[in-house]
Amino acid sequence: MLQDTKNPLSGLQLAVLKDTRFFDTKREVVSILSAHFHALQLELIEQWNAAELHHRFASPAPKIFKGENYKGYPYLNMDFPRVFGTESIFAFRSMTWWGHPFSFTLHLQGEAYSALAGRLIVNINKLKGKGYYVCVNTSPWEYHFGRDNYLPIDEINLSDVPFNPGDKKSFIKLSRRLNLDDYQAIVPFGSETFRELISCLD
Repeated sequence: MLQDTKNPLSGLQLAVLKDTRFFDTKREVVSILSAHFHALQLELIEQWNAAELHHRFASPAPKIFKGENYKGYPYLNMDFPRVFGTESIFAFRSMTWWGHPFSFTLHLQGEAYSALAGRLIVNINKLKGKGYYVCVNTSPWEYHFGRDNYLPIDEINLSDVPFNPGDKKSFIKLSRRLNLDDYQAIVPFGSETFRELISCLD
């Protein structure tokens, strides 16, 4: 039998190993946040059904899901609209990951991006001064707010944003964040963010 006696647990590590309260509390937190995301999805469904775009991009029902490892921490997502195809992505993702702000992100890629980039270019200045960020990463699947992933929309020259609607791999992500202390504003903040982003595409 292998025994690793060269790496003993510290006092803090041993205390954590003995303490089950964290996991009980974590389940309670996830349950409460899931309820907020469920309330948000009802708002988003109403807004989406009133938008002309919903006729062009048929979305499945909202989906709330959780995981245990985004950059080492648990996370909770709610996607709606959620059109994820090989040729087109039109998605709005509401997300929290342990210890980090909530984020509300519009992701357009492929055919959806090609179809809507023109309207977005015309209207994107409407988002200035409202706490929006533009993804500058080459990957569309990162959600942290490091400067290698997002830059504030107020700090960049929007003419430098790489709008390449002819390339089906091209994408744009616009995001806004909410501090954890403000979790009770998930519904109004997320709803407002979705409404403002969708208005740039009409």
